[in-house]
Amino acid sequence: MRLFWLILLIPSVLFSQPRVAVYDGFRVWDDGLTATLAFLDHIEVDADRISAAEINDGEWVDDYDAIWFPGGYAWYYTRHIRNNGQEAIRQFVNDGGVYVGVCAGAFFAADIIVWEGDTINYPLDLFDGTAIGPLEDIAEWPNHTMTELNLNEDHSSEPDIENAGYQLYYGGPYLERGDTAIESLAKYSETGLCCALTSNYGDGKLLLIATHPEIEEDDDRDNNNFGDDLDDDGSDWDWLAIVVNWLLPNEDEENVVDTTILLPTGLDMLIYPNPFNANANLQISVLNSGFFTFGLYDLTGKQVQPIWNGELISGNHTLSIDGSGLSTGNYYIQEITSQGSLTKSIILLK
Repeated sequence: MRLFWLILLIPSVLFSQPRVAVYDGFRVWDDGLTATLAFLDHIEVDADRISAAEINDGEWVDDYDAIWFPGGYAWYYTRHIRNNGQEAIRQFVNDGGVYVGVCAGAFFAADIIVWEGDTINYPLDLFDGTAIGPLEDIAEWPNHTMTELNLNEDHSSEPDIENAGYQLYYGGPYLERGDTAIESLAKYSETGLCCALTSNYGDGKLLLIATHPEIEEDDDRDNNNFGDDLDDDGSDWDWLAIVVNWLLPNEDEENVVDTTILLPTGLDMLIYPNPFNANANLQISVLNSGFFTFGLYDLTGKQVQPIWNGELISGNHTLSIDGSGLSTGNYYIQEITSQGSLTKSIILLK
C-alpha cells in the first residue's frame, strides 16, 4: 500500500477554469473553428477568439493557458502571424503554455512540411519534426472522408475510450518526429503512420492532431452540419476531452503561496471510471482508522456533492459518486482528515 504525502498549500488553492485563445484569422476553416469553440464550451473551458494582429502584439500571453490553431490553410498562418507573433507563441509555450494544432495547426507548428511533394521550411518550429500530407491513400485533396485510427491507450493521458477510432480526415498530415521525444496518441490504421502526438517544448506542451476530432459528424452539438452525411461510429469528443483536460491546468497558480508543509495522509484514492458519464466509484485504501470527509467540488471551490463524512476503519472501501444531476465539466474530490487534505481531479462527460 502506498502512503501518500500531501503538499499542503497555504493559503488554500482557488480553482479556476483554464483559458484558451483560439486562432481566428485569414483562411481559418470556419466549420472547424465553430466546432472547436462548441467543444471547449462543452467541457467548460473559457475560450476567446484571437486574431493575427492580437497574436503579433504579444499582450495575450499572460491571459491564457493554451493557444489553439484549428484547421485551415497553414501557409496563410505563416504569412499573417509575423516574426514577433511567432516568437510570442514560442515563448508562451516555453514558459509553460500549451499549443494545440489541429490539421493546419499541426502543419503550422512543424519545422518542415511536405505538401503534395513540395518541401517547405516553416518558421514557427515548435515541433522539430516533419508534417507530410495530404495522404492520397485516405482521400485525394480536396476530398474528405472518415478514417480509422489506432488509438494509443498507453498514452500518459490514459485515453480509455472505445468509440473514437473513426475521425474526419480532410487533408491532414502524418507526423514524423525529429530529435525531440514525442508520445504518440494515434496512428492511421491504413498506414500505421502517426497522426496525433504530444511533445514537450521547454516547460510547455504540444498537442498535434492531423484529423478533425472537433467535428461531430452525426451530432448537431458542434454547431455546424459539415460531415453530417458521414458516420463516425460514436463521438470523438470524449477522447479529445481526456487529452485536452490532461494538458490544461486545473489550478489558478497565482493564488498559491510557495510555503508548503508535507503531511502523510495514510490514504490511497482511485477513481474509476474517469472520465465518467453518470456514476463513478471512489475506491479508497485506509492505512489507519479515523474520521474522514470526502466531497465533490467544482472548479470554483463550491461543494456540489457530499460523498462521505464519518469513521472509516483501516482497509479497502468503495464510495459512490452520482453525476446524474451535474453538468459536463472538470471537478475534483477532496479528502479531509485530521492530518490534512488530498485532492484528485475527475471529469464528467455527458
